[in-house]
Amino acid sequence: MNAPAFAPNPFVGLRPFEADESLLFFGRQQQIAELLRRLHDTRFLAVVGSSGCGKSSLVRAGLMPVLQAGFLVEDRDVWHIGKMKPGGAPIGNLATCLLTCAREGTGKADPGQVESLVRTIREGGAESILNQLGDLVANRDSNLLLLVDQFEEIFRFDQHGGPGGGSEEASDFVSILLDLAAQHEMPIYVVITMRSDFLGDCDVFFGLPEALNHSQYLVPRLSREQRREAIEGPIKLYRQEIASRLTDRLLNETIDTRDDLPVLQHALMRTWDCWQPDGRGPIDIGHYEQIGTIYRALSRDADAALEGMDERHLVWTKRLFQALTTVDSGNRGTRRPARLNDVAARSAADPADVWSIVNRFRSEGRSFLVASTEDLRADPLIDISHESLIRQWSILGKWVEEEAESIKIYKRLAETERLRKAGKSGLYRDQDLQVALDWQARESPNPAWAKHHQEDFDAAMAFLRESKEVRDNALAEAEFTRRWRRARVVIVALVLGLLFFDLGLRFISEFWRYCLTSVSYLLSALAQQVGKSNAQSVQGIAEAMTTTLRFGVHAALYLTLAFLVKQTYRAFAFPSILAAITGTAGQAAGQRKSKVTTVRKLIHSMPRFIEGLAKWTSIIAGVSVVGSCTVAGVSGGGGGVFVVLIGLVLGLLLVGWVFAVARLNAEVKTIRTELEQNRKPEPESMGRTTPDTTSPDATSREAMVRGDVNG
Repeated sequence: MNAPAFAPNPFVGLRPFEADESLLFFGRQQQIAELLRRLHDTRFLAVVGSSGCGKSSLVRAGLMPVLQAGFLVEDRDVWHIGKMKPGGAPIGNLATCLLTCAREGTGKADPGQVESLVRTIREGGAESILNQLGDLVANRDSNLLLLVDQFEEIFRFDQHGGPGGGSEEASDFVSILLDLAAQHEMPIYVVITMRSDFLGDCDVFFGLPEALNHSQYLVPRLSREQRREAIEGPIKLYRQEIASRLTDRLLNETIDTRDDLPVLQHALMRTWDCWQPDGRGPIDIGHYEQIGTIYRALSRDADAALEGMDERHLVWTKRLFQALTTVDSGNRGTRRPARLNDVAARSAADPADVWSIVNRFRSEGRSFLVASTEDLRADPLIDISHESLIRQWSILGKWVEEEAESIKIYKRLAETERLRKAGKSGLYRDQDLQVALDWQARESPNPAWAKHHQEDFDAAMAFLRESKEVRDNALAEAEFTRRWRRARVVIVALVLGLLFFDLGLRFISEFWRYCLTSVSYLLSALAQQVGKSNAQSVQGIAEAMTTTLRFGVHAALYLTLAFLVKQTYRAFAFPSILAAITGTAGQAAGQRKSKVTTVRKLIHSMPRFIEGLAKWTSIIAGVSVVGSCTVAGVSGGGGGVFVVLIGLVLGLLLVGWVFAVARLNAEVKTIRTELEQNRKPEPESMGRTTPDTTSPDATSREAMVRGDVNG
């Protein structure tokens, strides 16, 4: 027998065998015979097994070639075979499969015809399909085999839904398959392949558990002799030899039973590639160990595809594989086929760039990815060739975990936003906020990515931005308050210097002497009117009142300077503090205040300044009156008690007025705050979708603030 000419390598690697590679498919003869027998007994056959057990290869390279050779039905030896996967549109994929089968695989189904057939199937069910297939299987010698590979995809479609209701379409699809197999008008056979860990999920569809109980075939593991045949058979077919010690070692190697066969095929493919340049002698252990053995060959080969990529292409590669994988409700890593344009939109990349990455993982003997077509204009469907890649490639396993965690963070963010809108939650704070911000900076999510997991991406991002702004403003306010304490010390020192030294200016000393003389004169005149003229008492009272007035003037001076300096300092310093905390230089530039803006802000703050000045002036005046009246009363004899009482009443009236004004202002501020909280956000601010990816992490921010405090 001559060596087959269709492949330079007798091993297919990670992907399943196809029908035209049946000559290379060894070790399954008994199982193929059992499939034929069961398919003869029932027209619905479910080939079930764990991931990596060889279900697809058994049907494609085992059962289908035997059927096409004329077995199973004696008087019908012509077979039309349609192959499909449920994917994200089961009925649409079924219609495409049937139309392609009707064309005998000579051309691609027209999109208009597919859409028309989909409508017909949804309206008429299995009966409409029988009407469409009348010409195809009208001949008595013709049969139709419908292969639904990776049937477990229907459960993912049912879970996530689709246009028109995923659950309803999934149920209709399963019902149509069962009806096609149950009818006897036309010789139609249905074969599905499904992972065994999804068997428990089948009870969501009426009739499917009963059909599985009647026609299920659980793919067994290969025996030691069958594995030996699968190893040596293809090599012998190519008229080459493999060392018996290498065969024995391969038979004794142990790996995850789910991935045993695909990983073995990949290791044998790479061992053949390693041996072929020399091509002398048998394939031996040296060649096998050079490729990393069965334990490291796959991961090493996948890592090699990443070599030479720049950082941008590495990010796109990560996004590509994250788009092609998912973790279901049972925490099982599964494939998730995706369109090229969809992957490019998720990655914010050009489709041509993503396509170049896809080709890296299916060239140079690699078969990690498969595409439905080579025409980029047709938006090819991309898929991982086998789920064992998810479990055996350590980098991909990490990417899958990161994507699952990213989805959890985003769903929680979107749910919290909805709860806040309903009044049942507040903004993100503390650790929750920082986790979400770190996720946003790390993953740079966009609407194309988010639509596959949760709606309202814009609202969720607006919620995150608002939470960040509130947090950053609070941090900036605290930092500004801390810095302001230093400036306030300078003002206090300046006012105290004025108080005790009056800067040594002569006119200031003359002013206070004039004030003392004036107060003494007024008090003397008042004492003469009430019939008392104690010059010593009058002089003491005058000095006390002048000192009180002096302290009051300096206190008012301090309050005025503190207010003006603080507002001016805040106008220039606060934006830079906020920019340092948020880490957004552009935002800081936009927040710089011009001189005109500063003046406007000061003018806007004047009412508050006047209010504060009036409050503290009233307090100082009240204290002065009480002190003065007390001194006058103590030194003035029996009538002094009345003067003290008058001073107390006046002081209490002034202080009461201050607190009344303060309470009124507090109520006004409360009403204003409630109005602002109930005000709807502007549409423009709600529509921003550009994520803020420049926020520093919590450690750097805390270190910055802590450094300022310690400084």
